Amino acid sequence: QPSSSLAAPVNATTKLSSLSATTIAAAAAPPPPSSPPPLSPGSRYLVTYTEVYNSTSGCNASSIRDTKERDLNLTSSGGKKVDSSGNEVTVTVTCDLGGTYNVTVQDDSASGRRRRLDTLVYSTWVVHVRVLSVPVPGQSFGAGMSLDIYAAPSPPPPSPPPPAPPPYPPGRAPTPPPPSQPPEAPPPRTATAGDDPIFVGADGAAYEVMGEPQRIFNVLSSPRLSVNSRFLAVPEDFKGEDVTDTVLGTIGIAFCSLRGGALHVVFDSASGNVSLHELNEGATSVSGWIAPLVAKAAGAKLLHQRYVCDLRSMECDWDQLEQPTEPQRVALPYVDMGHSRIILRTADVQVVVTRNAMVRLGQGIDKVAIDCNRFQRWRSAASACADLVRGTMPTGKREEWTLILAAVSLDQQRSYFHFMQVDVPLLRHPQEQVHGLLGQRAISPTGAQETSDAPRVGHQGEGSITGHYTEYMAPSLAEHSSLRFGRFAC
Repeated sequence: QPSSSLAAPVNATTKLSSLSATTIAAAAAPPPPSSPPPLSPGSRYLVTYTEVYNSTSGCNASSIRDTKERDLNLTSSGGKKVDSSGNEVTVTVTCDLGGTYNVTVQDDSASGRRRRLDTLVYSTWVVHVRVLSVPVPGQSFGAGMSLDIYAAPSPPPPSPPPPAPPPYPPGRAPTPPPPSQPPEAPPPRTATAGDDPIFVGADGAAYEVMGEPQRIFNVLSSPRLSVNSRFLAVPEDFKGEDVTDTVLGTIGIAFCSLRGGALHVVFDSASGNVSLHELNEGATSVSGWIAPLVAKAAGAKLLHQRYVCDLRSMECDWDQLEQPTEPQRVALPYVDMGHSRIILRTADVQVVVTRNAMVRLGQGIDKVAIDCNRFQRWRSAASACADLVRGTMPTGKREEWTLILAAVSLDQQRSYFHFMQVDVPLLRHPQEQVHGLLGQRAISPTGAQETSDAPRVGHQGEGSITGHYTEYMAPSLAEHSSLRFGRFAC
């Protein structure tokens, strides 16, 4: 009889971020055009996503629907709503009450005494938006979402056999048809930075900038939004195949407020906490469910999500974090995979910062053991554990199932090392107005890597970035306006 416990793989370090490859939900970076999902052109697809509204007046579905139709740039035609490509789009909105919070607004008078000005009751409404549309390649839905659908062309029907050629007189043969036109170039990739760290621009060319541990570098600088990151050294116990030296750590994002000045969002790589404050000395920091409200008042949308798996189905998805400053551990059958992200959207830029994790499963006597008896209450988890023991799991599921089952008992402090990945799926600026280690190649890269037999590309961006990597250093995480190649100014 096989044992009912499972030892984790000998490989001491496993990259958790690989779990999310097929489960990224709305507002994530678009899938690469090189491998589109098998959709059929001309068919109708239902796209759903969730938004969170905080208000004192309740949830007005018709008003929200009108807002989303404006976000989608829909117009009326023949009694229907259509997008800019003439595709019919139907937006349906339903509201669920997520919770109610009392907020006391107080004032500090000159005498130092505090007096209550007002008490507001904020109701959090979780709004489920359903968009029914005929997608076109690269189409995006909504100002708060960048889920791109790529329609793969259907294979053409087999051609009938060509007719026998007529007997042409000598020298009178018809002129052969001209050669067909080459296929169009694929759309630009989403600019991204992560792992070792490896940067990938809009042209798909990858380049490395190792930086220096504990130094802060500017990743993206645009007229109204800027991204800095503190680089981290990878601990020896967590080094893996593509995470070996340095990685992106805590992220600071500055953006201009519609009310004047700038706000600064900090996403801490160690704790996963998100905070927001005005970009000036002595400003008070807010976090938890208040941070998205402050961002919204400034003209931006801020989402904070974590990656959670369900032992009842062995499926995983992003879970919206709205209330706590420090997210509490989820309860079984849900499993927190130690993997979270923020999505910040302004009028011109969308930035997705994902907090990835390297997981140390141990070796020798410290190797993590998975007891299958622990999962008997949940059929899918028990079956997956048994398949892992027997070696009968589906192709490609061994690492994913091992991580899900092991995460139930792993120590978050000792077994995880977190690092950041930055994706920029939306950037509405010309290339000359955008710079930074990633930004300078995020739209239409120039000065690309040399294509000779010996390209001059090094570990600090040589051959790919302007100037020297040290010219992208920032004195602090919150410093965005006085940088060598800075473009940020409010």
